[in-house]
Amino acid sequence: MRSFSIKSTNLFFKKNNYKIFQYGKEGKGYFDLFFKDKENRFIYNLRDIYILVFFSPKFFLNLFYYRSFKISYFKTLFSILKVKTVITWLDNNGTYQELDKKFKDIKFFTFQNGFRSHLCLTEKKIYHSNFICFGKNDVDRYKKYGHEVKNFLPYGSLKLNLVLENKFNINVLNDKKKDFTITIIDELPDPYIINGNYTYTNEYQKRLSPAHRTKGTLLMLEYIKKYCSEQGIIPQVLLRYPKEETEMSSKLEKIYLEIFKNKIDLIFNDEMRIKSYIIGLKADLLLGLKSTLLCELFSFGKKILSLNYTNDQKFSFPIEGLYNYDGKPDYQSFKNKVEEIKNIPIDKWLVKTHKEREYINKITKINEYKILF
Repeated sequence: MRSFSIKSTNLFFKKNNYKIFQYGKEGKGYFDLFFKDKENRFIYNLRDIYILVFFSPKFFLNLFYYRSFKISYFKTLFSILKVKTVITWLDNNGTYQELDKKFKDIKFFTFQNGFRSHLCLTEKKIYHSNFICFGKNDVDRYKKYGHEVKNFLPYGSLKLNLVLENKFNINVLNDKKKDFTITIIDELPDPYIINGNYTYTNEYQKRLSPAHRTKGTLLMLEYIKKYCSEQGIIPQVLLRYPKEETEMSSKLEKIYLEIFKNKIDLIFNDEMRIKSYIIGLKADLLLGLKSTLLCELFSFGKKILSLNYTNDQKFSFPIEGLYNYDGKPDYQSFKNKVEEIKNIPIDKWLVKTHKEREYINKITKINEYKILF
């Protein structure tokens, strides 16, 4: 059951003229780098309830008008803080979309934070007034599924673009390994990590990560193990969890060590989930299914191979090309495909994939975003 924190802070006596209202603390680290003036951004934790809002006369007027406790609460909060612009990292949050649709006197900007699967786009109808999405792929998919977006803004992944402009002060492309290696993007579903089998706690988990998806991913890992053994390669895997998240990270570590018989380089993520980008940008060849990270790194020009062994088109890479394989699982076909991509000179790869890469995700200078605000 979700818990809430009651806040008694009197918003009437605090600064009440914020330029930006951030809905949800998620993405705070990225927005801190993007919006330099932190003092003009009010960060609203979704677990917080500002109790004094309910004592404002405006709340009762709004309640009479909107006939909704939730809508009236946020309308009053926005009014007290004199909010003109609302942003969020939570592009799939229903309440945020409801507020966006109701309040026409406030500008809402939704930042896409991940690739949206078939399940996400068929679960319910989505509304955005201003959607800062990855690329034309998302424009076409949201239209295809019948979602209502007033203004598509395909500026690309903010996180990736922050990394590329070195906003995290990390030397991104130096210290590249001399020997060719294979980099796996971890996409094992959480239920499998937790239980080690194909049991699910609810129907949504079952639809999001059906057994055939997990089995297809495990088969890919077996093929990678065999290929790397033949080639004398120690593969590396980009784990999505930090080492500190002990329960999930330790279970994930155990799974990969068992599959690869300890012959694998485990790379845990950091708290801001940036390390996987840094290592991925140095990789020779990235293998996975269709994760957000795989799509983003492909858009930058990295060599990738998306392997869909599920026999289910819902888990295919967004567009077809030499960088994906949806055929019948077969080790020799896997090996041939890896060798094919490995042997393509990088300049030819960039030319061959140019249109598809820009279609998936646009690489944009950070300053170009700022005309929106």
